[in-house]
Amino acid sequence: MAETKNIDKMAEWISNKIFTELKWNIHPTRDVNWDCCLKTHDKKTHPTDVVFSYIDPYSGVKQYIQTDLKSYCKTSISITRVRNAVKSLALQVECANSSDDWNKLYRLDESKFGLHGLLFIYNNDGDYDRDLLDNLKTLPQYNFSLPAESTVNVFSPRLIRFLLSVVQDIKDRRGIESYESDASVWTKIAEHDECGFYYPDKQNKCADSFTHHPASMPMIMSGMLLYCYEHPVHKKKVLNIFWDEEPNSHHHFIYLFEYIFNYQMLNMFERIFVITPFSTESFTHFDVATKIYKEQYAVTDYQEAKLDKVKLLNYENIKTEIYPHMVGNSEFTVRHLS
Repeated sequence: MAETKNIDKMAEWISNKIFTELKWNIHPTRDVNWDCCLKTHDKKTHPTDVVFSYIDPYSGVKQYIQTDLKSYCKTSISITRVRNAVKSLALQVECANSSDDWNKLYRLDESKFGLHGLLFIYNNDGDYDRDLLDNLKTLPQYNFSLPAESTVNVFSPRLIRFLLSVVQDIKDRRGIESYESDASVWTKIAEHDECGFYYPDKQNKCADSFTHHPASMPMIMSGMLLYCYEHPVHKKKVLNIFWDEEPNSHHHFIYLFEYIFNYQMLNMFERIFVITPFSTESFTHFDVATKIYKEQYAVTDYQEAKLDKVKLLNYENIKTEIYPHMVGNSEFTVRHLS
């Protein structure tokens, strides 16, 4: 019962701190074991810490996220433990796809659905800064028997810090007052229900007309979140590009400008704000890239004027904690990597 209570607490915290803003839904049934239905797994049960869900903007199909919450400290993390956690999660996804128990617990009556795994690995002592994904790249290749189009995803400590920083920036900018300077007011973000994530039309893929889309797993894993709304004061469409890149030259922003023009974003949005939480050198490279792009890439004065609507915002408050109490203290304890 103690573990169930603590899993519930962490699930609520990460939902409130991250996934609510990303417009994911959290299922109320948490920290349960359900019967394994595949003999090849040689297991009696599989665990579920929490299940999230969202509607995919391109397909309109509900996506379920079978989630394993793990905490660790510097002395407890190892590539073997991470490998075992990934392998276990892959088995969970494979079995859940055809499990009557799992479907009764979490699914509605959709005729079609997607199912994916999420390993959420939170560093509970702030003493392991090396990106876990660098270690994951050294794992041997395993052939997981996943359902068609299912994926297993790892939220590394770096990605979690990025998402926490994005959410904090959104909340801070919602508090900007209308009497502040015009430049400041333009950065103000609309209320939660008026915002959503933007999905440009791609070859053979078009998002539906709903404007308040959730952040899909592919968008999150890409490291570039496109967040949009109608400005609460100016009543113009605004796009925010939250980018986890650490630009070390102007070429990064040349690429970004090409991306923006390729999808004609400046024809849709009056302002585009770019936020790079991990970079301390972005402004220098952004200014150089803007100058070069106008001189070498912009064909018309109209394109130059459009580029002036792309603004880089300063952001230095990188979030490292999900909540002020460390996971694993007297109040919170959750499963550790084992």
